[in-house]
Amino acid sequence: MTDLVEDVDAVVGRMRRAGATVVSEPHVVFTHADGLLGPAGTEEVQAFLRDTEGNLVGLVEHRRLARVE
Repeated sequence: MTDLVEDVDAVVGRMRRAGATVVSEPHVVFTHADGLLGPAGTEEVQAFLRDTEGNLVGLVEHRRLARVE
């Protein structure tokens, strides 16, 4: 199962405090420069954890790229 979330870091923190085991910390897996595979101008951040029943759960956030000025 994979869930799209607004803030993967916050969700991982809440789940960890609730007893979930983090399998893979939040990390960038892809940058969406155009809109072909995801929202343009975002990076895809994923994390994986096991819930208290042992199910593997994937979390995905489309995080806006920081603007460099």
